[in-house]
Amino acid sequence: MKFLVFDLEATCWDINPQQHRSEIIEIGACIVNPYGEIEKTFSKFIKPVLNPTLSVYCSI
Repeated sequence: MKFLVFDLEATCWDINPQQHRSEIIEIGACIVNPYGEIEKTFSKFIKPVLNPTLSVYCSI
């Protein structure tokens, strides 16, 4: 059995975070075989629409 492991990164702010909506800015994924070995990887950056300029607090 193989497993798909994925990770999402989102926009973030250190000042007044409740005033901003988080947006996904990166999707990462990999397929792991039963031996724990990574067989395939995927990474994609996504430009945020609501706040296209990332804060200094949010660095990837």
